[in-house]
Amino acid sequence: MSNTYRKTYAEINLSNLYSNYKNVEKILKNKKVIPVVKANAYGHGVIDVVRYLKSKDVDYFAVSLLEEALEIRQQFYDTEILVMGIVEKEGLLIASENNITVTISNSDQLQNMPKLAKMLKIHLKVDSGMNRLGFKEKSELLDCFHKMKENDNIYIEGIYTHFATADSVDKLYYDIQMKNFKEMYKLLDYDFSMVHISNSSSSIKYESEINFTTHVRLGISLYGLTLDSGIDFLKNTYKLKTKISQFKKLYPG
Repeated sequence: MSNTYRKTYAEINLSNLYSNYKNVEKILKNKKVIPVVKANAYGHGVIDVVRYLKSKDVDYFAVSLLEEALEIRQQFYDTEILVMGIVEKEGLLIASENNITVTISNSDQLQNMPKLAKMLKIHLKVDSGMNRLGFKEKSELLDCFHKMKENDNIYIEGIYTHFATADSVDKLYYDIQMKNFKEMYKLLDYDFSMVHISNSSSSIKYESEINFTTHVRLGISLYGLTLDSGIDFLKNTYKLKTKISQFKKLYPG
């Protein structure tokens, strides 16, 4: 017996979602796509989306919050999950105990890190110009990087940034951010297993020209959306449907 009585519902097309994944993957010259499933997979139902993509051999996902990662981990014990938001203090311990990869964006996260009993996988985030999360100063990045390398329970797996204007027609600021990231990346002189800098727009428009990355993060375009013109291969994944409750005929007066 159903406990839902409203006639309004979301219709999710997982086949179209996977089609979007594959169409972007074709552009990338052997690079891997990380589906971003934050905010309940952008309202599509995170567990159903992850389960479907896992059935297609997708094995790495990104979210914003540790709580989101733990929700996925409860259902899928063998899935790689990256938390892109800030995780600190006891959250870092919980992440290590649940094999969840976290993002280190500033030195405060390290200063407040508890003693780890299990390996903690981390990705460094560089603020190349978004002016949100990430290391902006080279000295802070270097200091934190060396401290993490000295910790036997930390594995530095990846490094990334986020472009603020990849969906803009003007490429000037994108190029500035690319230059800033490359400087920070080369400064570390480290063999990262994962380097991912492109969001949806950058993945589609620019990633094929980038020769030092390994992955991309596919967010809104996984769900058929784009702010760029001329993109015709993305399919709609979400329809909001309802039943009209009542018609009325109105008369003048």
